Amino acid sequence: NQYNISAQKVLPQYGVEAVIIPRKMVHGKVVSASVVRKCLDARVDVDELEELLPDTTREMLGIG
Repeated sequence: NQYNISAQKVLPQYGVEAVIIPRKMVHGKVVSASVVRKCLDARVDVDELEELLPDTTREMLGIG
């Protein structure tokens, strides 16, 4: 996306390396904060959230 492209151009000028990390995919779909929020709002099964979130986030939210 444009943000990543800009980061790769601008940050090295300040001695910072931009490392782009691939987005997490579950069942062929990108996991985004909006997807997780929709699941939380819909009160989906905890098993589904466990697939989407890393352990540290689940612990912080008290899930699982």
